[in-house]
Amino acid sequence: MKYVDADGNAVETAVDVVCVGFSAYDFIKDPSWKNAGLALLDIGCAAAPFVPAVGLARHSAKIAKVFNKADDVADVTKAVDKASDAEKAGIYEFEATSGKTYVGQSKDVPNRLKQHARDGKITQENVEKAKITPVEGNKTTREIAEQKRIKELGGKENLENKRNAIGKDREHLLKE
Repeated sequence: MKYVDADGNAVETAVDVVCVGFSAYDFIKDPSWKNAGLALLDIGCAAAPFVPAVGLARHSAKIAKVFNKADDVADVTKAVDKASDAEKAGIYEFEATSGKTYVGQSKDVPNRLKQHARDGKITQENVEKAKITPVEGNKTTREIAEQKRIKELGGKENLENKRNAIGKDREHLLKE
């Protein structure tokens, strides 16, 4: 609730700022008294709450384009964030401070490795040497990949791992 624009000024202020920008641009392109007056009028309107900038009528088409571009940028940003999140997800293995190999899974492997380093499970040098295998899908998909790797390395008995990612009650997932 603390970030809600209760009085509705945020959108109006954004439109005012864009109008002032377009009016200033018009004045720079064509330094006439008319453009100077309109730019000053837009600045005055921007300073007064609930008074829309005069430039709103003159620049409405350009303003719509600006806000559409901002929306497009937001969509691209969300897509990039989602893609970078997918790149972070997977299984990882490293030599633990005990000398044994540890296998794990995370939706954010770089962050998880930092946590292991803070906890003393891995040295910073071994963080940089960690083997990371991207795995697309959800947590269960990553757990299946983790368990398969644990089995490839001879089981948790030979590793730093204390438990299997896929226990007895979920072993059927390894066969699917």
